[in-house]
Amino acid sequence: MSAAAGKVVIIGAGMVGSTFAYALQIHGAARETVLIDTDEERAEAEALDLGHGAFFTAPVDVLTYAVLKISELSRRRVVGSGA
Repeated sequence: MSAAAGKVVIIGAGMVGSTFAYALQIHGAARETVLIDTDEERAEAEALDLGHGAFFTAPVDVLTYAVLKISELSRRRVVGSGA
């Protein structure tokens, strides 16, 4: 699959959001993935985990934000909300 989506924003870097980010990465579905979470350290840790697998997947930039910046959101958004 080609990287059709430029940027995908995932709100929530928990189990659901990080798994979705991983699925995007292994399928090459986005050139840039943004993880937004209230816990900045967790979002950064998930981004590092994705970076470790980057050698085996299509290239993707993973960015993290602790505070939601509406002006930088893409048209493609995923809200990962777990229990």
